[in-house]
Order: sequence, then structure tokens, then C-alpha cells
Amino acid sequence: MNRINGLLIIFSLYIVSSCALPSSDEAGGGVTDVVYSPDGRSLTIYLEGSAPESSRALTSGMAKMTHDFFEVVFDYFDGTQNYTARASWELGHVTGISGVYRNDAGVDYGTVDGSAAGVTAGKAVIFVGTKVDYTLLGIGRLVAVDGIAGTIIDSSTRTITFEVAALEAGVSFDASESSFLTANTDDLNDALSINTNIVSVTFIGNDSGSDVEKDFPVFLIPAGASEIAARYTINVVGGAINNYFNAVKVKDTGGTAERNAAARTGFREGGQYWLVDDSKLNNNDVSVTMINNTGGNFENEIDFLFSNIVTTDELFSFSFKIPVYAIADGGEVPWFIRPGIIPFAYDFDDGNGNSGGSILIYTGTDPGNITVNFADNT
Repeated sequence: MNRINGLLIIFSLYIVSSCALPSSDEAGGGVTDVVYSPDGRSLTIYLEGSAPESSRALTSGMAKMTHDFFEVVFDYFDGTQNYTARASWELGHVTGISGVYRNDAGVDYGTVDGSAAGVTAGKAVIFVGTKVDYTLLGIGRLVAVDGIAGTIIDSSTRTITFEVAALEAGVSFDASESSFLTANTDDLNDALSINTNIVSVTFIGNDSGSDVEKDFPVFLIPAGASEIAARYTINVVGGAINNYFNAVKVKDTGGTAERNAAARTGFREGGQYWLVDDSKLNNNDVSVTMINNTGGNFENEIDFLFSNIVTTDELFSFSFKIPVYAIADGGEVPWFIRPGIIPFAYDFDDGNGNSGGSILIYTGTDPGNITVNFADNT
């Protein structure tokens, strides 16, 4: 498993450095109403007024890091009416949050469970991701009010602090460490590590004097099987899954899986993008379908079904995306859960923490290691 610690990471399929948020002494610029902790694991929002001058807006250098966009949502049902307050902002800007329901007695916003109901059911969550394509990178829950551990917000509350946990996932050459698993040899099998067969493909290329040789894990599925199950599991660093994923709701008709067109498949190495042409990634008829996450609560064990596996000795790649929202629908931020962010979403995942978010599949019997020669870079 590839893991990157810090406030947040994109799935470790596609980042190679930590993305902890900066401390206040790295800040500069205009006044803000949000402060980021020195260790990058939490952030504090000011419900009233602005942050101290020593905690101003973030530097432009930090804004170029992978995470650069936030959305916070508060939701409360008083037995008759539902109150939802939300705000989204870019790194270095003010949150502009307003309208959070509170009273003199206090409202407990300690849960992130969007399905919770009742008079005292206050829910609060923060989503963290990328502005370029709104890929969700981390999820946060309320942990402190006015600098003291707790989750009850009342009329006098000035600051609230969220602790953010990163999402993590990634393929591996070792099935016991891989987020992606298949049923492999039998269409009656489950997608488990003991049923997953992984081989290596080596891409070797030369173009204009530049050479490349790189290995990637490839997952086998048997030709001739009617259907083969597969599963991709996304976890949360340092936190119980349900503490966070109950806040994530699947939008509209849910997620989709797609075979990657050869025109946009390859990998980055040596400062170049190496495109693997269509003759090396065969355009066979295998279909891949996401069979859960069609609505309701997000399921972090994402299930797929491969079908129409009629051609043997074929190599291809696929990826997926799931539209999601935080707790209550109605926001304008089109969040997605993906195994990669643009422009890396269709790069091959090398199993060692590269930027790729695309999974390689091979149909047929175990070929041992595969070598693919090509000559193309951009």
C-alpha cells in the first residue's frame, strides 16, 4: 500500500510527496477566517470575525500544492425544519461561512452521518480536494469548539476546529497490499487477495534518444469466463471508515467505470509522458461495470464486474469515477471520487506511488512477465 502522510493526499496512486497544510508563519497576504495547524492535520474556522493577523492567507507557493479546495457543511434538523449551511473556498481565501444553526443551549454537531435524524441530530463535515477537477482527497469531522475538545456549538461559539483524514488507496504487485482485487480464475469466486493473480508488464520505449523501461502490475482475468468480480477499496488514514464515509453521499445515478481509450493511456517517467499506442493496448470487447455506489451512502468497497471476456491475451486499462456530495445535497461543488486526478487519471498506476490512476488488466492464462516495446513520448 502506498501511503503519504499529512493533512491530505490524493489517493496514493497519484502523488509522490506530502501535502501538509502550512503553519501560520508560512502565511501571508490578506485577512482570512480559517487557520491551518502547524502539523497539517486540522483547520480552524472562525464563525465570527477574522483570524488573528499572524494567521493570514496562505502563500501562492502552497496554493500550487495538490489540495487547494474546501467545502464545509453543517446540517441540523429541529424536529420540524432542516437547516443546512455550507461554504466552499479556495486555498488562501476566506470561507464565508454563515447561517450555522445554533442556540443558547448548544447544538451537538459531533456526527458526520448524513442519514442521522432527530431533534438533536446536528451533522458537520469538511471535504478537501482539488479545484481543477474536484477530486475528493480528504474528509474532516468536528473535534473542537473555541479551542477545547468537543462538538457542541452554541450562540457564543467563535471558532470550530476540524480534524481531516486523508483518503488512501493504490494497487500493488503484492495482492495482500493492493486496493484492487479480482476473483481471477472462477466466475463464482469473490474478489479476494487469495483469488487475485498479479503479473508484471514492462514497457520499454525509445524516442529521439530518450529511453524508458518501467514495470507495472497487471491483474489477470481468465478469457472465456462469463463474469469476473473485482473490488477496489478506499480507506481513510488513521480513522475508522464509518466515522468519515457516512458523510459521503452518492449523487444522481452513481458511479461509472470506463475502459481507457488508447489515445490517452501511458505514464510519466524521466520528465516525459510516454504514450502507449493502440497496437500495444488491444481494443477488445471486455466490458467493465461498477455494480454498487448507484446512490445513497458511498460504499468504500467499490465493486466491479468484468463481462464478455471472449478474447485471450489482451491488455487494457480502466479507471472509474463516482459523483458525491457532503451530507446534504444542494451544493454547487461537483465532487468526485476517482483513482487519479486530471491530468493523471489515465496514467498507469505503477504500484509504487506514482501519479497514475489507471489499472492494467490482462485476459487469458498467466503469461509470466509481459514485455511491451514501443517508441513514443510527448
